[in-house]
Amino acid sequence: MRKLKWLGWTLGVVAAFAAAGAVAVRVLLPPEKVKALAVEKASAALGREVRLEAASAGLGGISLSGLEVSEVPDFKAGTALKAKSVTVSPEWWPLIVSRQVLIDKVSVSDFEASYAVPPPVKGSAASAPSGPSAPPPVLAVRQLALSGGKLSYKDGKGLEAVLTQAEAKASSVRPQGPVPLSVSFYFTVRSGGASHSGRVELKGTLDAAGGKLEKASLAFDPLSVTLDGIKAGAAGRVENFLAPRLDIQLQLPAVTRTAAPALAALPEGFTLPALSGPLKAALGEKGVDIQTLALKGDGAALSLRAKQTGTLWKVAEAKALWGAVSLDASGSADTGAKGGMALDFKARLAPMSLLEAARLVPGGAAYAASGTLSADLAAKGSAADPVLAGNVSLSSAAATVQGQRLAGVNARLALTPDSAAGSLKGLLNDAPFEAKLDAKGLRKAPQVKLEARLERLDLAALPSEKGAKEEVKDAGEKPASKAGGKAAPGKPFSAAGSLSIGAIKHANFSAESAALSFDVKSAGGSEPKNLDGAVTLTVGAGRFTDLKLLAADKPLAKALLIPVIALQKVAGLVKLPFFPSFDTVKFSSIKGDYVLKSGLLTVRESKLDGDVADAELSGSANLNTDALDMRAKVKVAGQTAVIKIGGTISEPKPTFDPVSILKQPVVEKAVDDLRRQGTELLKGLFKK
Repeated sequence: MRKLKWLGWTLGVVAAFAAAGAVAVRVLLPPEKVKALAVEKASAALGREVRLEAASAGLGGISLSGLEVSEVPDFKAGTALKAKSVTVSPEWWPLIVSRQVLIDKVSVSDFEASYAVPPPVKGSAASAPSGPSAPPPVLAVRQLALSGGKLSYKDGKGLEAVLTQAEAKASSVRPQGPVPLSVSFYFTVRSGGASHSGRVELKGTLDAAGGKLEKASLAFDPLSVTLDGIKAGAAGRVENFLAPRLDIQLQLPAVTRTAAPALAALPEGFTLPALSGPLKAALGEKGVDIQTLALKGDGAALSLRAKQTGTLWKVAEAKALWGAVSLDASGSADTGAKGGMALDFKARLAPMSLLEAARLVPGGAAYAASGTLSADLAAKGSAADPVLAGNVSLSSAAATVQGQRLAGVNARLALTPDSAAGSLKGLLNDAPFEAKLDAKGLRKAPQVKLEARLERLDLAALPSEKGAKEEVKDAGEKPASKAGGKAAPGKPFSAAGSLSIGAIKHANFSAESAALSFDVKSAGGSEPKNLDGAVTLTVGAGRFTDLKLLAADKPLAKALLIPVIALQKVAGLVKLPFFPSFDTVKFSSIKGDYVLKSGLLTVRESKLDGDVADAELSGSANLNTDALDMRAKVKVAGQTAVIKIGGTISEPKPTFDPVSILKQPVVEKAVDDLRRQGTELLKGLFKK
């Protein structure tokens, strides 16, 4: 019972002293006096003007509201800081007895700060100090807490940064020596037309070096940075806040295709492996100097030496190793160029596995690629569509494209910004082939010359029109929009050359040889309406049956064999006793001579030397509308018939020439017999 009474008396005395202390603080430090004292001490400590809306003091500390701090030296230069609320907890006894300011805790909430780099003044020079000055008063804070902050920065060269939801905690805050702290904030940075956002979290130690920024430093471990959704880590040190020097260890996470917009062109499920390594760099008024960047990871490595000035990056050396891909590059990139990033780079791709390269292409696994690829290239112009120059080589390459198997391909292609030339040899569906290419004017109006030879061709193995469209769709290529406006006009081009084939086979068509020559021009794009030129076709001995089955899904064969296909289709509609069906024909040759003008295919000559008949066709086929206007002259066992073919390529309609039919020997003999019989009948009647 006595102990309880003693405890009660003790608590009462403490409460009485606390109440007396609160009254004493209010008496000794009324709000106006607190406000004046706070402005005086803060101005002296910061070397700037300070304003306050209100201030009050209690045992819990001094509360300030509506705080404003000027730029150097006063508010005529602008406002550097605003804070809605500031709480300062001093040690009361030294303050009451000797008016000595010793601060235990400072809390700042809902603050805003901004800084804009002032433009340089021409002809101005730094003034020399007039003499020794008194050192600023020492201000020590045992605990500092900032919350709800917003900071803005502009450098006058296009760089803008905004920090929001800034939070900071520090202990043993003083002008000299290490200060443990933790910081976090969200940020948005804009420069050169690009915008990036993210979050920073840091724990480390700051040395303000008595306000001498060139000697200040920050050591951190860890630093966590989330940039555009990708989170990375670092540990290290930054020195000289006027011209920062970085010496840090980076830790970059594995990045998926969906997480990084820059990797959007890569296949679904693609992942860039995690990387880590040192970064040494310097930041100055002119930009960033990356002295060392050496990152390594699982099967990957990246190293870089580069300098940035404004929007221009000059890369002295960039090396990338990723699985079988080894790339060395140097050059420049301007992120602020009109129309997007502009490149001027030279790069060397060491011989690499096509199997590995195919994995970087959407749907690349389906190509079943093998062999090696190497390149020595220069890229210049827009990053979205750079102009290339250099050499590309293939060695023992193999791939399956649209059902066609290429194997054992060796090739070398020389590129300039406006041309491409080279040769290649290999196997197409197990048939040897070789080709020579010479292309000029690639940027504006390509002029292509191609000479190629294929030992044999299996038409059944060629991609169908439907299959090609489905493969394009599966590869992620977007067809031209029907409702989204007009498609961009294609480039004008010209193509000339020849293709010889040793043998052709198909269930509906076979031949011992074929030769195709062409000289075609386009005003823009490959649509038939834009094409002009000439094509000749010569096919050696062979056999064909129902050609409409071949032409149904083989657009190239359909275009070249239009006259023969039309003849075969109308044969069943011709009701002449001597006219063959053309269901199955053995031929010694097929020849075609075509002229193309704005999508109108004019058949100057088309000949079929067959076992059931010989045929000559001429006229036209409109590839834009499918309309036919042709004339066929068919010779069978000494009989000749002329047929006009109209309608469409899909549904031709025959019309007979009655004069040609009447001139046939069989018809003429029948007419002669009828005439003779009629004459004899009339003579008999008149005799009676």
